[in-house]
Amino acid sequence: MTKKLEITRWDTSETLESEQDIAGYLAEAFETNDLAVIRKAMANVAKARNMTQIAAQMGISRRGLYKMFSDTGNPELATVQKFLDVIGVKMSIRPAVAA
Repeated sequence: MTKKLEITRWDTSETLESEQDIAGYLAEAFETNDLAVIRKAMANVAKARNMTQIAAQMGISRRGLYKMFSDTGNPELATVQKFLDVIGVKMSIRPAVAA
């Protein structure tokens, strides 16, 4: 008898409940230095925190926010900083190689 495997779709945005979750998730994404991974992580955070509300607080349209996170999106640093401010996290800089 073959047992049927049940698969469910994973939605990362459903697991991002606290500022600590979000900060850790984004930190790991930024560590990859892969812009596609970073954009996807930011999109997941925006989805977790309500895409429409995030866009309104940033002063852009929801469509503009989706475009920012698209495969062709290339947000300016000021836009990324505004996004981080709205979601309540800060970016920090450290040496690439430990001394």
